[in-house]
Amino acid sequence: MTDRDQLLRPFVIKVALAAVALALLPALFAWAIQPEGSMYLGTPFNTDDHMVYFAWMKQAQNGAFFFDNRFTTDSQPRQTIHLYFWLLGQVSRFTGLVGAATLARALLSFLFVVLLGRLVHRTEWDLFTCKFALILTTFGGGLGFLVWHNFGRAILLPTARIFAPLFGNHLPIDVWQAEAFVFPSMLTNGLFMASLCLILGILIAVLEAHNSWRPVLWAFPCMTVLMNIHSYDVLLLGLVLLGLLIASISAGNFSMAWLARVVVICSGLIPSAWWFLHVLKLDPVFQSRAATPTYTSGMPTLLGGIAPTLVVVAVAFYTSPDSGSRRKLATWIWAAVVSGAGFAAYRTGNEFLMTWGVWGAFTLAALAMSWSMSRRDPVWNLLLAWTTLGLFAPFVPELFQRKLAAGLIIPYGLLGAVGLSELMKRFERNQRNLVATVFITLICATSVLWIRRELELTRDNVATTTVHPAFLSPDAVHIVRILDKEPGAVVVAVPGVPNPIENHLDRFGSPVIPDLNAIVSGLAGVYTYAGHWSETPDYGKRHDDSIIHLFSNRATEHEQVEFLQRSKADFIISINSENYPNWPYSDLSHLGQVVYQGKQFILVRVTQ
Repeated sequence: MTDRDQLLRPFVIKVALAAVALALLPALFAWAIQPEGSMYLGTPFNTDDHMVYFAWMKQAQNGAFFFDNRFTTDSQPRQTIHLYFWLLGQVSRFTGLVGAATLARALLSFLFVVLLGRLVHRTEWDLFTCKFALILTTFGGGLGFLVWHNFGRAILLPTARIFAPLFGNHLPIDVWQAEAFVFPSMLTNGLFMASLCLILGILIAVLEAHNSWRPVLWAFPCMTVLMNIHSYDVLLLGLVLLGLLIASISAGNFSMAWLARVVVICSGLIPSAWWFLHVLKLDPVFQSRAATPTYTSGMPTLLGGIAPTLVVVAVAFYTSPDSGSRRKLATWIWAAVVSGAGFAAYRTGNEFLMTWGVWGAFTLAALAMSWSMSRRDPVWNLLLAWTTLGLFAPFVPELFQRKLAAGLIIPYGLLGAVGLSELMKRFERNQRNLVATVFITLICATSVLWIRRELELTRDNVATTTVHPAFLSPDAVHIVRILDKEPGAVVVAVPGVPNPIENHLDRFGSPVIPDLNAIVSGLAGVYTYAGHWSETPDYGKRHDDSIIHLFSNRATEHEQVEFLQRSKADFIISINSENYPNWPYSDLSHLGQVVYQGKQFILVRVTQ
């Protein structure tokens, strides 16, 4: 073991522990201020999506291995398998749903940094570069701090409008797209951390498989699990491995034996892919969910989300130790390609897409860059392929394109550290440390704001959705406990009403009416008529249907009864109209037996 490795190992552990501590800080704060009788929901970031996770965990907790969608009343087979949430469901029997999710997030965050350290150990970088790589990758972001907003994706604040043209008038992805960055994923989403750990583990195995079959033994099941729990990442891995193949052939360190081992690793996706296609063919609800558009918001927002590391990656390319005139020219060409890429993404309605021809041209350019900039170092070739192909993967002309930005900061943070180290060589040690500190502050500023947002939203008892709270009220807690004893029940809950703060463009208070649809599906495992914007087929139509024909005081009793029959509702969650005297909502207690009445909500068992 070299002196570098002996010094690097404890640093990896320190970074891992620091990352876990910071990622848990908002949750610890929430539990410290949790109002009596309420329940912390785990994170105020995209609460409705976490309820989808909880709904699967709840089914596993109740003994199921095959899951169905609890956010719709449509007929569906119980065929979905999700190994990650099945495992968490078993843990949740002892810790509760929020406890299991939080524990998994902490453990996976620690594991990710350890795996990252293992990848860095395989390089020949000096200690300074290795430390820089760990910090930039774990905590790095982009220029989102210049235009930061707690809510939405549009740039609204006057102070931020100055920079809006840089990002196409939309917030850079480091403000809102957690899965593309490590620390925001650590802070908010254990599933993202699980997939990032699997991606790193598989890529490390690919490198180690150059000389041995042993890594195949554990990489094969990792690929199976990754395809099962976050299938989009397998497509990204395929592009990265293609780029690695091109770079390895160019560098002359390719072998057929290595290719065979990598092919076996990749074949691990077959069982999960087969089952995925089986469920997709069989389940119309799953078909609807799979067809939910998740478009990339535009090249300017993506580039803005990685801008600082993008610059120093270009420095790494240009100053590569064996960079001759060809490679320096390739770097300039690549800079031109990236600069012009924003103009290739055109807008159609609310979609930002490239055509297959344009996307193919940029992908070929990325492959050409992988060929031109390759070296004998396999880690360099891997990161080279990921930085170049990863930049255009999120623009593949498919509905799920944004999903392919997963972990984008990883290659940019690692190679960015190499470029920054090259820039630092001209400085004396004290100057180098000062410049390094300034750059770390710049690149990590967005991660600090992610923590601040979590703390502010928790304090204000509101989620980024604006219609969900950070804490479940005592009324809602009682209702969840009642519904928890009603497996298979269908619930219609009053849609949420946000609480915008007057004269503040980017601030919301605790919802006037919290939306419990997704929450009761997640925490109690019941079915909801209009539970989630992407999980419920025709969500918008069903949402409006429930307001117009059930909750509105303009709805006739005949319309209400007809709606209940159509929705197959067993329970209604409505407001206590006595405490909302000026709201245009009906008193629905006449539609059944009131089994719970609180200050905020009533729960009615339908008897019509």
